[in-house]
Amino acid sequence: MKLLFIVLNILLFFTFVKCQLPKTIYANFIPYGIDSSCSSEVSGLGYSFQPQNCFYNIAHNGLTQRESSFLVIIDALRVGVAQFDNYNNNSCTGNFVNANSYKNGSCIQTPPFITFNGSINSYQLSNQYSLVTISESPLYFPNTQVYSQFDNGGYNGCGSSSDNKNSDSSSSSSDSSSSLYYMTYSTSGLKFSPNDSNDINSVTIECSNGNASVLICKNSDDSSSSCNQQDVSMPCTPGEDNFNEIFCTPNK
Repeated sequence: MKLLFIVLNILLFFTFVKCQLPKTIYANFIPYGIDSSCSSEVSGLGYSFQPQNCFYNIAHNGLTQRESSFLVIIDALRVGVAQFDNYNNNSCTGNFVNANSYKNGSCIQTPPFITFNGSINSYQLSNQYSLVTISESPLYFPNTQVYSQFDNGGYNGCGSSSDNKNSDSSSSSSDSSSSLYYMTYSTSGLKFSPNDSNDINSVTIECSNGNASVLICKNSDDSSSSCNQQDVSMPCTPGEDNFNEIFCTPNK
């Protein structure tokens, strides 16, 4: 009964109140690896979403959500997330899977925005924890590789997301990125296996001197002879439905 109440509230809020929230509000899921108290260093795969939208094909370098779409909303000091089994459309239709409502400032197990087999600092991230926050602009952290997706209707393309490459604070935000649809980011050193079950390679996210790259190792063999480093930096580039950008924030 409680779950049904949450779902109904999420859908009603999305339908009737979408236009009432300014675009400069973001729902953030700040990663803390396996730390269930979210009190250590930022570590893992994080997200910032412009709420009141349906998110599908959520991506990060080499990773893509291929199972579900997600409706993310903000109501007062809570973030609502509803999951649907149709991943390839922007209307969040299909069979309902799950819904949760998170209080601002709570430490939770990260919703399955992207499912992946990953590790960082030798710790497996099958159950990553995230700090849920609400902010007026998306959050950026040092030494992270950022994938940003922007509304194609935004006349300013990619806003000013990559301006944060020059920030050296522990976290920063952009006050002119109103066209940002969502962003995913990973701390340098995050290692994962691609979603494709036929791909047995491993991918390690790296940031060096502000450059975004990945280290791809055949058969997950980390010896130098089996690995190839590729630059994945991408300036603001128009796609079929949106603009995309990949960059690294500087280290502290």
